[in-house]
Amino acid sequence: MVFDLMVPVKERGVMGKKKDERNRWVEILVLAILAIVVVMLMLRCSREPEKSDDDNSGLTVDVNVTSIGSGSGGAAKKEAPMFTATGYFDKTLGYGDVYPLVNDRDNSDAEIYVRYLVSVDGREVFSSGLVEPGMQVNWVPAEVLEEGEYEVLIREVPFIYDETAEEWVEKYAAEQKVRIKVER
Repeated sequence: MVFDLMVPVKERGVMGKKKDERNRWVEILVLAILAIVVVMLMLRCSREPEKSDDDNSGLTVDVNVTSIGSGSGGAAKKEAPMFTATGYFDKTLGYGDVYPLVNDRDNSDAEIYVRYLVSVDGREVFSSGLVEPGMQVNWVPAEVLEEGEYEVLIREVPFIYDETAEEWVEKYAAEQKVRIKVER
């Protein structure tokens, strides 16, 4: 008795071809999405801040500030801890939409609280209390601005509690200009 060791190979029918074609399209789609993500990451990492002839554009650091209250007299100045400012972006906002002003979590180690001041054309339109690290305060531009486009200055003012003087001390500030469009 002889056994035939050859097992017939199933021929691929129409269903097998459709499955292969569908798998090929899924692979192409996954590769396309991956390529888009890689390009976006490369663009984000390589983007330099736009240069401007105006020295007041973008993010600036102000080191010429004074402490709140009476200060510590003639005591030696301690080096200020590192402050992480939040970057803000141009936005279009409708009625009731909020523009979150966030005190970065990185400010937790140094216990840096931040006060936010927002101004348009030199006129203060929003002022917050002290915001804890990792927390945010929501500004609603449509509450104070008419419909239109505005150049807005967001000023982040960090404060550190001075236990010796028993008061909050302003260390320095970061400013950033953004364009806000208010729609109703």
